[in-house]
Formats: sequence, structure tokens, C-alpha cells
Amino acid sequence: MFLRSFSLLVVLPLAICLSALAQPYWNGTNGPEGGDVNCFLAANGQLYAGTSGGGIYRSTDQGDHWGPFEFMGSTIHTMTVNDSGQIFVVLGGDGLFRYNADSTWTRAQQGILEPWIQQICFDPGTRNLYAQTAPGMNDVVCYRSANNGDSWTPINNGLSTEIAGGLSIAPNGDLYIGAFGGVYRSTNHGDNWTSVGSFQNDEISCFAFSGTTIYAGGTGVFQSTNNGQTWSELGNITDYLYTIATTPNGTLYIATSNGVYRLLNNQLFLSGLSNRGVSSLITIDNDVIFAGVFDIGVYRLQASNWNPVNNGLTCTSVHTIAFRGMDYYACSSGQVFQLAPATFRWVSRSAAVTHSVFRSMTIGSNGELLVGAYTGIIRSTNNGGEWSTIALDDEMVRSLACAPMSNVYAGTTNFLYRSTDNGLTWTQFTTRPTETITSIHVTPTLIPESWIVNIGTANGLYRMLEDGRNWTATGLTGNYIHEISMSSLGVLFAGTSQGVSRSLDQGLTWLPLPITLPTYSIVSNTQGRLYAATSNGVMYSTNGGSSWDDLSHEGLLNQNVFELKIDADNYLWAATNGNGVFVSFHPTNDVREPITFVPAELRLHQNYPNPFNATTTISYSLPTVSNVDLSIFDVNGRLVEQLLSGKQPAGLHSVNWQANNKASGRYFYRVMVNGQEQTRSLMLIK
Repeated sequence: MFLRSFSLLVVLPLAICLSALAQPYWNGTNGPEGGDVNCFLAANGQLYAGTSGGGIYRSTDQGDHWGPFEFMGSTIHTMTVNDSGQIFVVLGGDGLFRYNADSTWTRAQQGILEPWIQQICFDPGTRNLYAQTAPGMNDVVCYRSANNGDSWTPINNGLSTEIAGGLSIAPNGDLYIGAFGGVYRSTNHGDNWTSVGSFQNDEISCFAFSGTTIYAGGTGVFQSTNNGQTWSELGNITDYLYTIATTPNGTLYIATSNGVYRLLNNQLFLSGLSNRGVSSLITIDNDVIFAGVFDIGVYRLQASNWNPVNNGLTCTSVHTIAFRGMDYYACSSGQVFQLAPATFRWVSRSAAVTHSVFRSMTIGSNGELLVGAYTGIIRSTNNGGEWSTIALDDEMVRSLACAPMSNVYAGTTNFLYRSTDNGLTWTQFTTRPTETITSIHVTPTLIPESWIVNIGTANGLYRMLEDGRNWTATGLTGNYIHEISMSSLGVLFAGTSQGVSRSLDQGLTWLPLPITLPTYSIVSNTQGRLYAATSNGVMYSTNGGSSWDDLSHEGLLNQNVFELKIDADNYLWAATNGNGVFVSFHPTNDVREPITFVPAELRLHQNYPNPFNATTTISYSLPTVSNVDLSIFDVNGRLVEQLLSGKQPAGLHSVNWQANNKASGRYFYRVMVNGQEQTRSLMLIK
């Protein structure tokens, strides 16, 4: 493997709780950098980015460098901070957490009936916290806490069930929340709400304030200068609006599906990031603004220029990976990356490509790079240096597969296509399944220049000959087929919405296997060992799929894996839903040639297993030789146990915590390294 000459063997010198057997299984690959940023928070002189699937990242230098902070693998909906500097974070579907002074986290949502919290905000005047839950899930949508989140009280009097979102606090302490067709206001801290203004068919979902001026955003941008009694529309934005924000001097910025707009002299102008979907904004001062761009990460506006600032922000969701010789590629929703061996960094190879959704990738017989896009295929013959676009008269290309003799197959929402010149031109098959094609596998036969195409759809499997003849439905009806693959022993496997199935007759019949979890990817090494990415981690089998065991997740920041691949040297690669790409520390054939990517920043990984009974493993990565303190705390911030304290070399490290004599419940583990600290939570269940 080309990384071998740059390998760094991790030494674990401390005897207490450490052993070579506890060495992490996975290495991070430094990215790809970028990802989806749902929200920002400026607190305690630092900047926080809440991501989709990648947890929270933190910057201490205004975005020049980022590092993982907390809740890796989780989606962060919203964040706020109180006047004591305590941070409050809402996780997607998992509720509200409070960051304590001792760097531990406490769940802080007692009294809130729904886990799906859309918005939280803090009023420095009353020191109240306010929360808004998803509309339509419960009659109560707004809550108030007067004790720092320890308990919550419903404040719903006067609100309709048509709440859209955007709970916000005006400078005078009034509360505003958006609805379908209007705005509600409370002048008594949420005790009562009154409808103010009418917006006909407009949906209001966000607010911003500048002095006595109120801005409301939704299907348009509106302004009120009389406490919401009357509203006037500003300009005409036809792009989808995500959020709005104002600078201290009152300049309004608007994040849309087509860049960032600015209000100047009551006129709206495109400020930058055109053709990019912008999901979040934060204004640091009049001249420094940060924007979260879908799939790309963070941009910073400074001196009238928008520039990417993603160093260390490795929260990209990678949908697929591909190898050819020394070339390693990864594909996200909006970019194609190549791993540069000299720097161990992922370099974007599709910056000039305007397509925004990529879901599939393959490499042709002559090295052509083919990527399935929203309305066709993009193709490069020089490793991504230049691209050509090939339109298909259909929707997104969701699956690609190479076949002998320069043949390539592409599956879309409605049709199957074939190319006989490595993706340059395409022909549509008239015979087709009635469901979306989700996966394709080209299965060799004993007949020269002949093969079988097994086709996975959103509702089962089909089988056909290479030229489109003899289409046959082969079963697994009711299953979404995520992937079809063949082991090194010539056996076909299907990863489906209901588990794993196996075929011993080239796809004619299928037998369900013991994995019943949704399975997204299945691969095999040269010895026939199988690896499966499921909805609950990665599994492996040494007996052809008849039984399965958990694969170690030590070192893996994100256990939600979209795809697995094994390279020519038998290393296992994982594409995750929110924290980039990881590679196994050792090859899967147990040749002990360890590799590692030394991280640019301190990284504290999620313990595994979690939840756990009695024993779990905590892993972390050090960028340099460091003094390390690793400790466990309870939910009240009290020290439970110090696991280690001492100097360690750069690289990946693991510690086993044996909690046999500890009570069941949530705990927090904190690593302190040379003045930096990171904290994560774990759950002990007995």
C-alpha cells in the first residue's frame, strides 16, 4: 500500500489500562474536509459549528483551524449559550444537553414532551431559556426554563398548531415565532401569544433584529418597524430561504439555495456563493461573517471576499469510495476528492463542476472516472483534472458498475443505461423495472464475452443478460437493495433494508442470512472474510455469512457507515455519514503492517461499545507528544475515576474502562492535552 512508507507505529507505554490488544482498529484519513453545517455559535471567544451527522467542531482562531469538539456522529440542530458561558446543544432526535463548567454534559430537557427540538434561545434580561419543538408532533410547541434547563414549563397559550419555527428574542425581550401565514409575538415572556401581521400564503421560519427593526424570513423577506404590527416585503427572492442574520451595524444577510444576499439601501443584492446552497449564517462583527455551505463546509466573508475555511473540519458525508492503482477517490454530495499520498490530504477534484448531488462512482477500464450526478454523469479522463458532462434523459444516476470490454451500466430513477465506450456515450434499455434502480452488479459467467447484470431496486432484485435480454425478477420483494457484491469465493451477497441475503447461483435465488439490520455495504477480502456496514455498526463473518460478529469500532469517529471497500493490499476503508473516510490500522488478512494518519488536531473518539455493560474502550488521537489526563465524570460533574495521567507519543491510543462497581447511567469522559480538552458521553447499562 502506498501509505506504508509513511507509517507510524503507535507505542503505548503506560501499563495501566493499556495493551497492544487495545490498539484502535481504525485510522482517520484527515477528511475529506468540509461537510454540512447546520448552525453556528460564538461563545467564550470560540466559534462552534454544528454539523449534519458529524457532531460539533470548534475553532479558537476565527475559523482558520477546526477540531472535533463533541457528539461525533450526531446531527446538531441548534445551539445557544447563556450569560455564564454554558453551552446548550440540541441533537437530532436525542434532545437537549448542557455543557457544564467541569467540561461534562448533562441532559437538560425535563418537562419537554418531544425529543425533536428545533430551536433554543437565551434571554439575558430574564435569564430564561426558551425552546421550540417540531410543529405537529404535540399540542405544545414552546417551553420556558427559569433554572438553566433543569426543568421546563409549557408556554403555548394563544399559539396555533400551524407553527413553522424560528423562535427568537428581540432586543426588548419580546418573543417571536413564525407560522404558516403569519407571526406570533409574546410581550410577557411566553405567558401569552398574539398573532401579529398577515402574510397570506407565506411561511415564516426565521427572524433577525436590528434595533427596533424586525426582519422575518420564509418564502420571502419581510420587515417591521412597529413591533410586528405591520410588515413590508423586501425585494423578491425566488430562491429557497434558509436563515437570516444581521451585523452589529444593522446590515441584513440572507442565506438561500443560491448563495448569500445582502440588504443595501432597501435593495437585495447577491453578496456571493452563487449556485451554492447556504444553510447557516453567523455574524461575528460588521466585517466577519461565516456561512455554512451544503456539503462544502464553512466560508468566511472578510474584506468583501468569501473564502473557504475548512482546515480540520472533517464532517463530510462520503457516499462512495473507489480505488485504481495508486489513486484513491471519495465522493460526497457535492464534490469528488482524491487522496494525495504526499500530504495525506483529500484534494477536491471537481471544483469547477456545477452539479450539486453525487451518489455513485466507478472507474472505467482505461482509468476513466465516472460519477453519477443529479441529471446525468460527469466523466474525467485525467484523474479529475477536467470533466465533461453527459446528460441522461432521466433523474439522478444512483448506481454505476463496470463490465468487460469497456462496458459500463448506469441505473437511475426510471431506467437502466449502458455504455460500450467507457462512459462516453449511453443507450437506454427499453425493458426496465418499475422501481428506482439502487445498485448494479456485473456477474461473470463461464461463457467468453458474456456476463449477467444483477440489478437492485427500491423493491427487490432483477437479473438480465448483458445485452438487456431475459429480464427476470429474482426475489427479495419489499426490500430496498443498497448493494450487491461478490465475495472472493464467487458468492453473491445483497445488502438490503432488512439485512443480508446470499445467492449461490449467480443471483437466481436468494437466502436470508442472520443479519436482520438494514445493511448498506458488503465486501470480502482475499481470504473470503466478509465485512458488512449495518445501521448499527460494522460486522464481519469468517464462514460465508452463516454467522456474524461485531467488528472493533475503536478509532472510528462515526459508526454510521455508508460504504466499505477493500483495497489491493487488503486494507478496509469506510465511508461515513458525517466524519469522512477511515481505514483499518492493519490489513484484513492480518499481515501486521500498521499504518496511521497522524491527526492535525487532538481527537477524542466515541467509546465502543456504547451503551456498554461493565467494560468499554476509549480511544483518542494525539497530533504531537503530549501530557495526557483522561478522567471519568458523572452527570453532576463529579470525578468518578482518573484513567491515566502522563506523557504519550503522537498517534492513536486506547484505554479500557472497567466499570463493574459503577451504577448504571450516563457518564462523561474528558481528555486534557497540553491545555486543550474534549469531552464525550457514554452510557453504562447493567
